[in-house]
Amino acid sequence: MKAPTFTRRMPVTFDEFANSAKTAIYTRIAHADDEIIEEQERELLKYAESNGYEQCVCYRDNGKSGMTLNRPELQDMLLDIESGVIDVVIVKDLAKLSRNHMQMVELINLMTANDVLLISVSEGGVMNGNDAPPSEFERLFRLFIEQYV
Repeated sequence: MKAPTFTRRMPVTFDEFANSAKTAIYTRIAHADDEIIEEQERELLKYAESNGYEQCVCYRDNGKSGMTLNRPELQDMLLDIESGVIDVVIVKDLAKLSRNHMQMVELINLMTANDVLLISVSEGGVMNGNDAPPSEFERLFRLFIEQYV
């Protein structure tokens, strides 16, 4: 049996995209701390709201290491990305996705292949799938390498 395909209309403007996108808010902290992860989530939801992202789903890995991709909420988010449910991923910084640079490349490739907009709030970067300027990808990735490797 063939897997279902998802067709999405790509909006014309960034504002239109923000208003129609299903947005993933991803938070992670290595040592379980409800207060810190809830603050992370509030910060990202505030960012999403102020930038017109109205349909948000929160994925929270509390007490999970960034050195592995074997995290329940991350895996759920990746499945949602692959199935076309998620159009935008907002993180506090890239290290919340992964602290392993090879895994980070895998994640960015997955998002690019699925035309997912990746926003890193504290690093001030936006990558929009295949339309991302190479310089923006390189700038964000260099920041990640400098800070976490």
